[in-house]
Amino acid sequence: IEIELKQHGKIITLLYTDDGCGFDTGIALRNENKGMGFSNIITRIKSIKGAVNIESAPGKGLKVIIIVNI
Repeated sequence: IEIELKQHGKIITLLYTDDGCGFDTGIALRNENKGMGFSNIITRIKSIKGAVNIESAPGKGLKVIIIVNI
């Protein structure tokens, strides 16, 4: 797992990557009835007018980028 937090002026960027088993993001983001994980993260980031990008695929690990203007 790697976590990188950077600030560039008024922009904060959080990058999370891992080399785990990965998953199908389409299924994970559509399936709102199973837990609050990604749905909760996305809702919270959008509530502060931030952006989030989630990339993964089976066997390819996970990469999440969160960008927030402070």
